[in-house]
Amino acid sequence: NRIMSLTESLDRNSQYESVAAGADVWTNITNASLDDAISTWERVNEIAISGADGSKNAIDRVGMAEELEQLLQHLIQIGNTTLGGKSIFAGAKTNATAFRFETDANTGRVTGVYFQGDSHVRTVKTKDSGSVEFSISGSNAGNLDSKGSFIDTNSGINSFETIISLRDKLLNNDISGITGNGGIIEEISTVSQSFNSSQVRLGG
Repeated sequence: NRIMSLTESLDRNSQYESVAAGADVWTNITNASLDDAISTWERVNEIAISGADGSKNAIDRVGMAEELEQLLQHLIQIGNTTLGGKSIFAGAKTNATAFRFETDANTGRVTGVYFQGDSHVRTVKTKDSGSVEFSISGSNAGNLDSKGSFIDTNSGINSFETIISLRDKLLNNDISGITGNGGIIEEISTVSQSFNSSQVRLGG
């Protein structure tokens, strides 16, 4: 009986180790993706500050807008990162692409980005009576009790819409609403906090 009990205990420990190892890889990929998102977002902030500079002209701002379009597409790619064919930011809907996007037929520019996952956070069993979270959802999907990294309705942030709004203003040489209270630069700061907060939760 003791041998059987020890064998079962060894089997459980082996299963925990296997699952924990998989969760560790998932967490590392998520953290690397958030690092990439934060780096991308720093460049978005730099462009916003530069675009609001009164010394810049319309041609300068068009160039900035085109770079923003590339950054937007890169951010979508980050949001759609997969591991073993599973979307890491789609919550429980790992078989779905986390974010789908629509483009303008004439310009090819992204006009909208939409979340297709849910707010579920994955957990791994650590012992018979415990578990720990090891994932971050790309959006809280309207769930008041959860937080999203790229989109969070509780905080009123949408990283993709913020870039689209800034890009379109620069294309139209319209710098109103970029600075000041409630301006795009303030939105950028709030999104930056969301990405950093996501990393903190993941690290915890």
